Amino acid sequence: MRSGKTNALLLVALALFACSGGPGADGDGAGAGDGGASGDAPDSGPGTSDDGGASDADTGGGGVDGGTVADWRKPAFCTVDTVRVEAILSGMTLERKAAQVLLVGGEGNGRTPKEDTARNVSELGVGGLFLPPVTGVQMDPSDTAGLIKNVQELAVNGYGVPLFVSLDHEGGHAAALNSLNGGTDTPGNMALGQARAPAYTFDCFDIMGEELNALGFNMDFAPVLDITPNHLNGAINTRGFSGDPSLVSSLAPAAVWGLQNHNVLGTIKHFPGVGLTGLDSHKELPVNDMGIDEFRATTFRPFREAIEAGAEAIMTGHIVYSGVDPVYGTSMSSTLLRGILRSELGYQGLVVTDSITMAGAKLGAGGEEPTVRALAAGNDMVLLVSSKFDEARARVDLIAAAVNEGRLAEADLDAAIRRILSLKMKYCAFDHPLPDAESLDSHLGLETNFRRARVAAENSVVAYKTEKGVLPLRADQKILFVGPGMVYQDAGSGWSNIVDRSMGEELEHFSANVTRFEVPLPPAPGKEREYLPLVDGTDVVAAASINAHYSQAQRDFLAPLFATGKPVVLLTLGVPYDAWAFPDARTVLNVTGQRSVSMIAAAKVLFGDIEALGQPAVDMKEAE
Repeated sequence: MRSGKTNALLLVALALFACSGGPGADGDGAGAGDGGASGDAPDSGPGTSDDGGASDADTGGGGVDGGTVADWRKPAFCTVDTVRVEAILSGMTLERKAAQVLLVGGEGNGRTPKEDTARNVSELGVGGLFLPPVTGVQMDPSDTAGLIKNVQELAVNGYGVPLFVSLDHEGGHAAALNSLNGGTDTPGNMALGQARAPAYTFDCFDIMGEELNALGFNMDFAPVLDITPNHLNGAINTRGFSGDPSLVSSLAPAAVWGLQNHNVLGTIKHFPGVGLTGLDSHKELPVNDMGIDEFRATTFRPFREAIEAGAEAIMTGHIVYSGVDPVYGTSMSSTLLRGILRSELGYQGLVVTDSITMAGAKLGAGGEEPTVRALAAGNDMVLLVSSKFDEARARVDLIAAAVNEGRLAEADLDAAIRRILSLKMKYCAFDHPLPDAESLDSHLGLETNFRRARVAAENSVVAYKTEKGVLPLRADQKILFVGPGMVYQDAGSGWSNIVDRSMGEELEHFSANVTRFEVPLPPAPGKEREYLPLVDGTDVVAAASINAHYSQAQRDFLAPLFATGKPVVLLTLGVPYDAWAFPDARTVLNVTGQRSVSMIAAAKVLFGDIEALGQPAVDMKEAE
């Protein structure tokens, strides 16, 4: 039975989602609006704090069993029948080929696909669907599984070829599947970068792979391998592992293998990295002018390492590397895709664009139509986040016309479809296209998986600053929590989010002397005047921020705390750079996560149950 509080918050989140355009409205959808809510109240079931009980942090990660990295890669791939691939290809009309290279949005009313989604599958025969939160990844996991079952049946019964069914499930705040809609919360990439051990990264992506496979997903647009060496990119923020190419490279294989082990095609993104600039390719075209040698040693390196470790799908980013190709964005560049990726690296896997309707795609196409340009440059599939039949139909016509007019080689289209069909076979879409709705309870939201994710989170918290005598907090102290509630807008990306608990609510599991002053983000002007009278009656203040580095409203809201004379502990739940926004903060924990497991870990550090064992994943030298 759903709690009234959770349902009310869901309505607020959906309203914010609609106002912001929602994740995936004109891009890859990361930073997801977090779907709906299901289950009991958020302080029950998997995801509880164990009331401050002992840490599992010494277990070393639930999925590794003391083995080496090589032991983790144990996929059970299905057989690729090349004769069957050629038979299917030879039976395709040009229009069917054009449809097979499209990944389009997929939406449902419960388990029933909406009309445009059904037509895209049954009439056009598109190659795959991208399921956004709310109408794709839904409140009830059985609805999501039922929707996927129904669209796969349409595909198989219509043209005999199952779909790639994809989503943005990166972990952390950028998770379409989370504790609110039946899944398991994980810390997120930058928190895993702070934990630094591939074991924890593997555990979290192994959990994601298990849950996605159970629901019927066979493709995940993750992990994010963009390096984030500076504080400028609000769109990537905590979605990247680190600003250090070596650290990102060390964690990338474990993330890919965790998904692959469950027949989920991990799609490393955004090749070859969009995290080095301050521009958001959803709205603009980022440009980086580094030379080819620096390019190979930095942004390109994690992708190379992941490919060598077995990654078989790549999402191309909309960014110009002018030292490599001064004319086209990466997703439109044959120099980068056919030259460096295919020829230099020998990469044989799938290449799919980020959303073709993003501004960066249009601006990076050199004045050409981006759908055709992307395929001519070397992409195998084009992502169209829209689910509208007319938009998909128009793309099919554009591709077919380009082949007929000689602007796109049909042989290149055929090569792309061979890769698509072969990977659908390898990842068992042909052998097992339908999810087993009866088995969901044995794979989703498991307590054992929650504990594995919590161990990762407990190793990720960084003590950035510590003032003597402030920590650990005591249960007999009067504690004031000031910060975000359960609904917030990400100041870096603009996406709206909902979580299953606030940081203040988690503190109440550890102490009965907590007073909470919570606000949605961004806070309304003047709200700080309402909490300041509460400070005098407290012993210590716990203040939380989420990407205040990108939000003047948050900085104005929290700044008065540090002039009160009371001890204040700043918890940066978003980017660690928030510490710079409050130079008078003397105790700062970089939590770098807004999901339950990260909040539990932060509370345990605050009350001295565990130590802050994480190390910074980014350069914390303050910007000039």
